[in-house]
Amino acid sequence: MLPKLQTDRIFPKNFQAKPLFDPTKIKTFKVKKIIIFALINIKMLRYWLILFLLLGYKLSDAQSMKTYSVTQDSIIETYKLKGDALRAWDSLEMEWKKKLPDILKKHKITISCAECTSIIANVVLYADSTGKCHIVQKRKLSVCGGTMEAKLEHDYFKFWRQAIFPTVLRNRYILARLSVILKC
Repeated sequence: MLPKLQTDRIFPKNFQAKPLFDPTKIKTFKVKKIIIFALINIKMLRYWLILFLLLGYKLSDAQSMKTYSVTQDSIIETYKLKGDALRAWDSLEMEWKKKLPDILKKHKITISCAECTSIIANVVLYADSTGKCHIVQKRKLSVCGGTMEAKLEHDYFKFWRQAIFPTVLRNRYILARLSVILKC
């Protein structure tokens, strides 16, 4: 036989347990309103998330297109670079060309005489004092004779937006012809 618990040591004899809140005092209208609001938010969460991601994508594109006052005289074309500047540009361009096949494969573009003979992208790049690259002007963008889609454009220039330019190329406007053209 188990010994009888002595509860009078823990609780006084006149002790009555009270709930933390009185459920009869809750207004049902407020509860329904809160529940409906929560359900709507849960259902709408994916739409808000998609909208946020799209806006974030567009804002990142808008941030990369800051306004610059560029004169034609301040732009140097890549073929006019000399010495260390030319070697630095060539190394950046070679790194970009290594990533290009993956970009084309992702967007299902095959460069060949039978299908698509060219991707033309003439842009003015500016490397600021920290070496961060900004795409200042997009002069000509063409894929297979048509226009370049926004997703392809984003991926095509992603390397350049993330690249850190060497000091010999900083604080310069560079007209880059980032093109792939076949002579068929």
